[in-house]
Amino acid sequence: MAHEALKAACAGKDTYQQVASSAWAIRALAERGRNKKAAEAVPALVSLSAEISPPVSRLTALFLLWQSVWPLDRTVRLQVLNPLVSACQTTVSWQAGYTLRDVVRMLASEDPGEARRILEQMPEGKHKRQAQRQLEGGQTMTPRSFFW
Repeated sequence: MAHEALKAACAGKDTYQQVASSAWAIRALAERGRNKKAAEAVPALVSLSAEISPPVSRLTALFLLWQSVWPLDRTVRLQVLNPLVSACQTTVSWQAGYTLRDVVRMLASEDPGEARRILEQMPEGKHKRQAQRQLEGGQTMTPRSFFW
């Protein structure tokens, strides 16, 4: 069933729809222990995300995909994290800072070193200050729920 959902998502009308809707299928595969199948789909989705325009839509789709791969191996997460951070750094929008702040909080619980690395790459401003305070205060967050 999740495999069929992934196929349907990849048939979406545009690249944003294809990547963003694939996040649910990736998460469903991961939650059903089909980690290898989920991980195999990630590189193509990350590559496809480079075609998403405008840039804020790219970072939104990548953030959703990153949260969907959270239960998978760290190496799979990094395949999405690095392009996500890059998309945030090149997008002129409040959403970029907001997203990076949330990424730092999510990483803080499992990979404090990576959280610190992302924090250091953030541009100066309110979102970086918030992320710094939250990191120092031990505030973390979990990725969004995909299924209830």
